[in-house]
Amino acid sequence: MTATDSTAPSIGIVESDDQTSRESYWILAIGGEGRDYAPSFHETEDGYVVVGMTSSYGLGDGGGNQDGSHDFLAVKLDKGGHLLWGRTIGGPRDERGSYSVRPTRDGGFLLTGTTISFGFGKTDLFIVKLDGNGDLVWSKVIGGHGSESGMTTLATNDGYLVVGDTDSFGAGKKDLLVVKLGPDGQLDWAKAFGGVENDNGSGVAQVEGGYIIGGTTWSFGAGEADAGLIKIDPHGNVVWAKTIGGSGAEGINWDGVRVTSDGGYAFGDKTSSFGAKGEGALFGVKLNSDGDLVWSTMIDGPQDDVGWTMNETENGFITGGKLTIPQHGGDVFFVKFDKEGKYLWARIFGEEGLDEIEEIKPTGGGYVMAGVTRIIDPAGDFLVAKVNRDGYVGGSADPIASLDPRSVVSITPQVLAFTPKVTDVSTMISVQSVAPTVTSPNIQINEVYRYE
Repeated sequence: MTATDSTAPSIGIVESDDQTSRESYWILAIGGEGRDYAPSFHETEDGYVVVGMTSSYGLGDGGGNQDGSHDFLAVKLDKGGHLLWGRTIGGPRDERGSYSVRPTRDGGFLLTGTTISFGFGKTDLFIVKLDGNGDLVWSKVIGGHGSESGMTTLATNDGYLVVGDTDSFGAGKKDLLVVKLGPDGQLDWAKAFGGVENDNGSGVAQVEGGYIIGGTTWSFGAGEADAGLIKIDPHGNVVWAKTIGGSGAEGINWDGVRVTSDGGYAFGDKTSSFGAKGEGALFGVKLNSDGDLVWSTMIDGPQDDVGWTMNETENGFITGGKLTIPQHGGDVFFVKFDKEGKYLWARIFGEEGLDEIEEIKPTGGGYVMAGVTRIIDPAGDFLVAKVNRDGYVGGSADPIASLDPRSVVSITPQVLAFTPKVTDVSTMISVQSVAPTVTSPNIQINEVYRYE
């Protein structure tokens, strides 16, 4: 289906009355006949690099079957949302991700996920480095005899820090895995952190004195599952570790922990504690530099509300995910807080079926977001949208609507110190260079709506 098909829902271009303004806002659906899904993006000087997985293009072509195998997909857009290049990266079987895209110090990009096409065990952690033009520089698999998953990779002063999880090594069923690579991708050290149950890593940021690692733990905390933060020094030694949660389940989504301008931390996710209705509620959390609670706000809708991401803005925070509406499906849902966590506004858009965002970040004059939409293709397309500072695209036919949540509550999750077991797996884990196939497919972009 293309943007000009008569069956396409709510697609149009609206001209602004102010012809002197060059700022444009838009909603795009990017993909083919298979499943295409975008968890992350990175803003560059000239546009946006959006990454995820695809069964529409590449060696992992699922033939239009959303249950087929996948490849990594990276798409570069200019500031107006127009395609500059697209790449698939993968092997003959299945690559899941990329769950994050991070910049390198030489102008390239790091993509991180999971592969069964290459490696040592059932699944392995898969890292790909691209240059600024989307061409392959190198790729690595990291793993053991069991299953490893990769969530994010951070470029450091002396190499790379990779975060994911493993069931090949460690204390429990699954442990959070941190791997330090040198500048050429060689192994420096690797450590597993966890308890007797499942523990995974999803995010990393560089802080004074080391790194902050975010994830989800079923081994420690106040309830069924808690968000977990571990601060480590440059050698992987634990400085402190804390869980944040209630009696139900909380966590930190992929690449979800952020360092704030005051040296603290922020994340958004889903909670089933604190009287949340249905399957859970969106919540945002702000911590200080020691990992202690500053504020937390819960937005509770009719069924299932999720805030997969939270980023600091000039005057507050923006979080986004999905809002589930009975007999309708999931809609894109994003919420603005002030710096103290006070609710300011919420926006929603989508058609029947699941639409959600995994990442939303401030940009010049507004916000950019990425996720998945079924507005065009029921199997799912990359969703990439740019909205203004009030959360709208603009124009009389703007598909984005204001929403007053049923419940906005200030909550007090428990913050508990814990001591994970740390296993040095440097001599047990394997790192191998691999040569995935890179293709430059004819990427299809559908303009759902544009205002300029």
